[in-house]
Amino acid sequence: MNGLYNVGILLLHCAYRVASLFHPKARQWVEGRIGWEETLLKEMYTWPESRPRIWIHAASLGEFEQGRPLIERIRAQYPLHLVVLSFFSPSGYEMRKHYDQVDYVTYLPIDQPISVGIFLDIIRPDVAIFIKYEFWFNFLKEIQQRYIPLILISALFRSDQIFFKSYGQWFLHILTGFDQIFTQNIESQQLLRSHGILSKVAGDTRIDRVLESVKQEKDYPGIQDFCGDAPILVVGSSWPPDEAIIKEWWLAFGRTAGWQIIIAPHDIAENHLQQIEKLFTKKEIIRYSSLSQREEENILLIDNIGMLTYLYRYGKAAFIGGGFGAGIHNTLEPIAYGLPVFFGPKYQKFDEARALIELQGGFSVTFTQQMVDIMQTWTDEATYTKASKAARS
Repeated sequence: MNGLYNVGILLLHCAYRVASLFHPKARQWVEGRIGWEETLLKEMYTWPESRPRIWIHAASLGEFEQGRPLIERIRAQYPLHLVVLSFFSPSGYEMRKHYDQVDYVTYLPIDQPISVGIFLDIIRPDVAIFIKYEFWFNFLKEIQQRYIPLILISALFRSDQIFFKSYGQWFLHILTGFDQIFTQNIESQQLLRSHGILSKVAGDTRIDRVLESVKQEKDYPGIQDFCGDAPILVVGSSWPPDEAIIKEWWLAFGRTAGWQIIIAPHDIAENHLQQIEKLFTKKEIIRYSSLSQREEENILLIDNIGMLTYLYRYGKAAFIGGGFGAGIHNTLEPIAYGLPVFFGPKYQKFDEARALIELQGGFSVTFTQQMVDIMQTWTDEATYTKASKAARS
């Protein structure tokens, strides 16, 4: 099985190289790893041997934000420790490569035995912390063989994952390499225990992060003027199927009811931004980068990454993308501001989404009229306030 896994990793690497010819994100993935050994060795050469080293790994930006409260607590509590932060995805690395709470940020090299050995030889961590997932077999095996303490935080497991299938014993064995697993909920703990793996329930560190973000109240030029006194629908991490719903909602209800929209798409590639702009008239939509030239537009298209967390403070409601694809994105950020949230039908993997629906602070919609019907009930301020309080609590 190990040999088959290594072949699969090589095929994955080849697939990224082919995709890099056409896709910018895949190109970043490949180019970001070129010469990683020399760059990493040059950096580590300057580090004092006497200072303990912590390696923290996040798959992408979302996992980083999940682990950020822990990273910053480590920095505050252990200021003399040296911290290496690694990412698998360009979306995480490119956004946080200058993050000042760690000593070095790098791409995770491909999970092949030679690369794994070189990486660990260079950084020589005293402890390794993985955030939520990323179960790279060769890394976990080598860490275990070197007796490096290995910790998994904010873990979330479901019975339909491959670890717990009748044919998944090899994958389940990967989890035994962790010295300590901290799960988000009791269900994950019980699932692991039923397969002989012990863990502790520590909750979801994203909650710590979003509550801290609410306190910061970061302002962006022009946003408050754009919003004025109008009710704002913030569309976060949207994909084309989500944006199609928003267009229909706008035509059926939002425009005549006096709402305005802020759209922060998941993908800000130029072709996607143009696709969103074509859903509306030129007089209705304007990009954030052109906001200073605004005339009468009442739909704001965010054409950069990093603002969304703080944009929810301007909203009255939110629509979270991804629910017509693999699964919804982060609902914790808008509900921290007390925004009732809408999302597509694929939300079952997310505890907070199920709780929101049960408490009527969140609503799953598959077509526009469902969204319109709910918002029409908000003309009764008490009904809206009840949904807002349910989301925030």
